[in-house]
Amino acid sequence: MVDPDGRLWRTRPNPPRPSRNASMARHASATKYQGQNLGRRLLAFTRRHLPDEIWLRCVRENEKAWRWYEREGFVLEKEQVEPMTGFGMKYYRWKKQGAAR
Repeated sequence: MVDPDGRLWRTRPNPPRPSRNASMARHASATKYQGQNLGRRLLAFTRRHLPDEIWLRCVRENEKAWRWYEREGFVLEKEQVEPMTGFGMKYYRWKKQGAAR
């Protein structure tokens, strides 16, 4: 989690070491912090520390989120309905240029 001053706060006492391929989980900004580039700063931090590839997903109806991911260079990989929830999900991937698959 990143606060408005850009400081990274740990959300788990011992986070797992990043692998070459990792995913962002539950990234969201509280309404009062939206429009302050916190998402972009968190994404920049993630790209620096998870250098090859980032996977994420969002609910299909959350157009604001998935349009932002697409503007940030994420590519839609697939859409599917989650059987447990019935939600339509969009799965995205960002891959650093030159990274091996």
